[in-house]
Amino acid sequence: MVENSLMGKRILLVEDEALLAALLEDLIGELGGVVAATAPSTRAALKAIDQTRIDAAIVDINLGAGPNFEVAERLEDRDIPFVFSTGYGSDSIAGRFSGRLVLAKPFHIDELDAALRSLLGRSTAA
Repeated sequence: MVENSLMGKRILLVEDEALLAALLEDLIGELGGVVAATAPSTRAALKAIDQTRIDAAIVDINLGAGPNFEVAERLEDRDIPFVFSTGYGSDSIAGRFSGRLVLAKPFHIDELDAALRSLLGRSTAA
């Protein structure tokens, strides 16, 4: 892991599990990033995308009842890079998003770091 590898980049967290969201906030801070917003629902995520400067996003695809790709569609429309996070594996992501980067829960800080660096076009070399 490289400290401050995100160098102030603003990250949107779309996560409905409060404990996991808090952990992700801490991990992003350890990597030097800033949590631009934490959204526990699709509605909150869409509002954050529309009203907040965001460099990248981590999107839990299962908010509440099941898979929801509305947030991913809005991020894609705004050219904001994102990674899915899911405990259901990459097979749970179908259609136009099937080739997207996925963080399988639970993941380690090094995996988070590598995923965000990849999104932001940064080298993973130390």
